[in-house]
Amino acid sequence: MIFGDSLLTGWLTQLYFGAIPTGMMVYTHPVVDAAWAGFFVTALNLVPVGQLDGGRIAYALFGPRHQTVGWIAFAGLLVLGVVTSSPNWFVWAALLFFLVGFRHGPPLDDLTPLSARRHVVGWLCLALLVLLIPPVPIDIG
Repeated sequence: MIFGDSLLTGWLTQLYFGAIPTGMMVYTHPVVDAAWAGFFVTALNLVPVGQLDGGRIAYALFGPRHQTVGWIAFAGLLVLGVVTSSPNWFVWAALLFFLVGFRHGPPLDDLTPLSARRHVVGWLCLALLVLLIPPVPIDIG
């Protein structure tokens, strides 16, 4: 089983080990594997769909347009699955479609606008999604 590299894990690996020659791989300690799993679960939770944390961030940033952002994210998962030929993304997209959905209930305080600082934090969280998502999460090979 080979864990895929996200941008962040790839950068961290290169920072620590330098350039890895083609055809070589880094064998990691179980604690590093647990960190990879934590990064991956965090990335899945940051997908801007429905009741996931990413969906809540999308609702805060985009208001009523959050469903459109969710559908775009869903389509992005399908495209990622086609481009990488990884069935992982089709499974995750199906789970989001059938179990999570694209609706988000309004928060208790929907009238107070977000401060500039909270806008920055929201955008940083969506950027973190891009940094943490590995194109091919797990390859059995």
